[in-house]
Amino acid sequence: MKNLLSTLVALFVVVNLSQAQTFSIGTSAVYGDDIEEAGFNLRGMVHLDKHIGLVAEYTTFHQHDEIAHHELEQKRLWEINLNAEYNIHLLKHLGIYPLVGLNYSHELEDIHELTGAETHSYTAQNHDSHHEINSFGMNLGAGIHYELGHFEPFVEYGHLFSDLPQNVFSVGLMYHIGNHHHKPHTKHKHHNI
Repeated sequence: MKNLLSTLVALFVVVNLSQAQTFSIGTSAVYGDDIEEAGFNLRGMVHLDKHIGLVAEYTTFHQHDEIAHHELEQKRLWEINLNAEYNIHLLKHLGIYPLVGLNYSHELEDIHELTGAETHSYTAQNHDSHHEINSFGMNLGAGIHYELGHFEPFVEYGHLFSDLPQNVFSVGLMYHIGNHHHKPHTKHKHHNI
């Protein structure tokens, strides 16, 4: 499943980049309130016109460790997003955008039983359990960005509706490749003398 999704995302990016006049690549620091950990995000955007962009993203979060009732619970989470954004210019360089899209999340959860005397030293016995959750869902959110030449810092919020719901906050930077103002081509007429 992971290899299939990675292949589909790569195919999506390659096909659209080959047809687009401009595209962007970027990264961001993220925080997820359900896993309660920070992480990082890699993304690529295809600009269909000056308003609409299609974004493919990969996000991974740091491992979350929690001790309760003499058990150590460890969670790891990564996700893939395919979003559409609609850019609304407020000022010359400042804009906001709503976003909507699809999400695939993969969470790993390991639970280790700890010895009572050594709970705080993370000494685990062999009574372990392992769970994997694969979930599809929908993203809904919004962001604000500011253009600085080919660079574009942004702040973004997204909510995930799925079996692994959470709010995700992002602060990052995009880099535009090509004509990021995306002016339409004009045809020149030739007159016969």
